[in-house]
Amino acid sequence: MSIADEIKARLDLVAYISETVPLKRAGRTYKACCPFHQERTPSFIVFPESQTWRCFGACGEGGDIFSFAMKQNGWDFKEALAHLAERAGVELKPLTPQQSAEEAATERLLGLLDEACRFFNRQLREAPEGEEARAYVERRKLNASTIEAFQLGYAPDGWQHAINHLTELGYSVPDIIEAGVAIRNDQGRVYDRFRHRLMIPIRDGRGRVIGFGARALRKEDQPKYLNSPQSPLFDKSKTLFALDMARREIRETETAIIVEGYMDAMQAHQAGFRNVIAQMGTALTDDQLQSLRRYAERLILALDPDEAGASATMRGLNVARESLNQTDTALLGPDGSMRAASRMGIDMRVIVMPEGQDPDDLIRDHPEQWLGLVRNAEPVADYVIRVGTAGLDPARATVFEKEKVARGLLPLLTATESDLHREANVQKLALRLHLSEKRLMEIAVESRQALAPRRATDPRLRQRGRTAGMDQAAREWRPPRPPSPDAPPPPEAPRQPDPDEAPPFDWEEGPPPDYESDLPPEDDDLATSAPPPEAAPVAPSAWQPRPANPQEAYCLSILLHRPELLYQVNRAFRETAEHAQQRFSDPIRRAFLQQALGALDPDDFREPGHQAIMRALRAALDQDALDALQYVEVIIGPALRPQIEALQRAYAPLDNFQDRLRDPLRSELHSIQKQMQREGRLLPGPESELIDKAFTLRRVRLVSDNEELRFLIQEASPEERPRYQDVLDANDAAIIHLDRALRQRATQSQA
Repeated sequence: MSIADEIKARLDLVAYISETVPLKRAGRTYKACCPFHQERTPSFIVFPESQTWRCFGACGEGGDIFSFAMKQNGWDFKEALAHLAERAGVELKPLTPQQSAEEAATERLLGLLDEACRFFNRQLREAPEGEEARAYVERRKLNASTIEAFQLGYAPDGWQHAINHLTELGYSVPDIIEAGVAIRNDQGRVYDRFRHRLMIPIRDGRGRVIGFGARALRKEDQPKYLNSPQSPLFDKSKTLFALDMARREIRETETAIIVEGYMDAMQAHQAGFRNVIAQMGTALTDDQLQSLRRYAERLILALDPDEAGASATMRGLNVARESLNQTDTALLGPDGSMRAASRMGIDMRVIVMPEGQDPDDLIRDHPEQWLGLVRNAEPVADYVIRVGTAGLDPARATVFEKEKVARGLLPLLTATESDLHREANVQKLALRLHLSEKRLMEIAVESRQALAPRRATDPRLRQRGRTAGMDQAAREWRPPRPPSPDAPPPPEAPRQPDPDEAPPFDWEEGPPPDYESDLPPEDDDLATSAPPPEAAPVAPSAWQPRPANPQEAYCLSILLHRPELLYQVNRAFRETAEHAQQRFSDPIRRAFLQQALGALDPDDFREPGHQAIMRALRAALDQDALDALQYVEVIIGPALRPQIEALQRAYAPLDNFQDRLRDPLRSELHSIQKQMQREGRLLPGPESELIDKAFTLRRVRLVSDNEELRFLIQEASPEERPRYQDVLDANDAAIIHLDRALRQRATQSQA
């Protein structure tokens, strides 16, 4: 039993979810309004027997206790595993001495900062010296609830107050300095970093204090805002103020509003606008945007109306374009290579504040006006064109000046997956600059090529020209002599088992017993795809760890060697969904069918460790900072690393097969592949096998989902029953089309 399985066996999903979601018993299941989107009719279902949950409403999310903990708290798998293991009393893999020391140091600094926060908060509430800070907070009209929620505090006007308090509690001076609460000057003297300032605690996504923002209370004190220094815990380029408090509202509204200052964010939360966060006084960074991307589909930048605010907005938009333009889609280039489809990937809008007001003032004095600005936030394209061409007179500017402006704006205006939006943006800019759309599109192509990031590649692929060594190898190459027909086959050396190696997976295991659908392959009608009346549903058994599925392991093994093959798998699912949807005109059923045949998902895997690895693989393809496998290992952590290593050993990749061929043989292989494609035959190799296994995994998952759905339909109210029936019918239709696709692919591979 794996660590994840042991945790699931010890924890009850119903009890865990009930701590934050008001579940109500409904027959064999539990129901509630979905915690991840706003709704009035409960569509969030928890299945005690299978220890899974699913929303049958707008978000369509689902999974097990790990996926719920991750989505509820915004954690990655490593964080969820540590949290649930602690609750279940399961000991994770022992840390190395170095890891243990690092973890102990982190916990010590977190405890120190938490105690410093408590100390500053008491000074604000009780100390006579804190009167000026209390008066300042009152002038800013922050009420007692907001002060308590954000744990505002006051740093006394002295040199040793915080140091003395923390050392009395047993913290060392070096730790106090490392946490950023104290500072050591060149003469070796140690003193409080923050003195006579309003203290604003800064927390990470898990609500832990990692630093402070300190507002000066005297005009002569500079800077006005003093942040904690860079430390092992605090990095302002990666931190967003109030994200821990705004995360739930951001997830529910799918919108994050980004303001400039701490006061803006706190005033917004006090007024009930709880999806507002602040950017720590710097322009938006890649790390901040990637963090928000986990929760929000829309970002609204609410910045000052002055020139500095406009410049900061434009910098933030450029960061967003570079950070969010990679998705899990890909295009097949004319040379057969995979290239990512560039897009903005998130809806970005801009709020232009009224002259002389910032969000703090506007929300405090005119909250209804702020709400109107949010609702009518300006599309980013309109803002970019208006600000980017503000200093240009099209009637007097030269063509060179217009094209210079266009080159700066077009990368933002064309960073979208929609051809319609791209053309509309170019038309707007052409109208503003008095240039032809054709010329602007040419400039856009030139700019995109110039700004395309250079990706790290295999050294062999970087070699463009022929070398002397390559020429010498080509001259010396001779075709291999075929063996004599009478020659006996060479004996195979017996393979010595490796005691540390996991047993090999049975890749040849056939599909599950229910692989052949009971439904006629010619009938695609959803109404006729329901199970026969005599087929009584079988009650799902209580959850217990299942043996490792070799098909799951095969898929992950291939993807760990070649993550880019996930693009081909998802394209195969997309093509199957498009073919299936052509049979139906009802938009609701088409939507459910699209969901049933969506991209390969962690929920297609039953083993929790496999789900975590699949989730990490998908995330790895959305970033460029690390190699995909390195990223997976970082996200997964040490607990599942042995499982990854076993998967890697289980399959010998053929990635470098073509690289080992000589030029004539490589050309011949390409010719054979092209001929097979023209004849409609499948190319042999891991790509085809991977798609077959992925289709089979999805089929098994849909069959399992339908067992639970039939119970829901039996116990549902008349109002709820049609929705569940639509999902069940869509799943049945998807199973039919998966069966048909698998049979067709088997026929093509045998042709």
